[in-house]
Amino acid sequence: MKKIKKYTITAIFGLLLLIVQSCKENADLMMFDVTKSYIYFAVPKVPQGGFNTEYYLDSLNYSFAMDNDEDNNEELLEIPIKVAGKASNMDREVKFEVLSEESNMDMSLVHIGNATIPANKLEGKISIRVKNDESLKLGRYNLYLGLKENENFKIGNDFNKKLRVIISDQLIQPSWWSRWSSVLGPYYLEVYQKWIQIYYLGVDPTPDFYSPELNPGPWYYWDRMPIQANQSLYPITYMYARVLKQYFADNEVYPNGDTSKPRILLP
Repeated sequence: MKKIKKYTITAIFGLLLLIVQSCKENADLMMFDVTKSYIYFAVPKVPQGGFNTEYYLDSLNYSFAMDNDEDNNEELLEIPIKVAGKASNMDREVKFEVLSEESNMDMSLVHIGNATIPANKLEGKISIRVKNDESLKLGRYNLYLGLKENENFKIGNDFNKKLRVIISDQLIQPSWWSRWSSVLGPYYLEVYQKWIQIYYLGVDPTPDFYSPELNPGPWYYWDRMPIQANQSLYPITYMYARVLKQYFADNEVYPNGDTSKPRILLP
């Protein structure tokens, strides 16, 4: 089960990941009635360049392929929601709907739970349980959720009242791989899965090399790699790359489990 953190991604619990994609800074101020409570999709505020910056979610991406556990038949996704306004001493139900006209996800694979803001809290979650299926290997499917007004909440800003959840069983070569192929070797799904496990957000305290004041560490991780493979500039990334290399030296791993092919070894 994943809990979503700042930036574009997640923390790792076990071997599964939930990827927060397309986070945008919530720069526009919303005019609202201070006697009311407003609900919206958002990531919790995090320190960013000396300020507490809030990001709102444009989309989330979950892939079963990020889990190399054989028993990955089902996953619980927890979608963060927040309240602008005052906390209540009672649990408050959040109303939402699946936007079926925009969605192409097979709903027989999805179970939508309830959404609640707990008493004395300003944050909650929408729980979605997703079953794995062979069809998810064939593409990426969209499930759109929309928040609705009820007796507890009005809708916040228009740009974060709707969320796209992208679900698949695919793991596509990232755009940064070619820049790091001299270190990580040619792209293999098995190498990428292990790198996700090893180099997750938080293990490298390095700030953004080009804008350390705006983007303090931890900044780099598997989905936000340094722009170039340079050991003198990014020694901690290289340290974890050596851990990755040692893993494949110590363990015989073959592409797609095909032992007729050469085993995977890093440069």
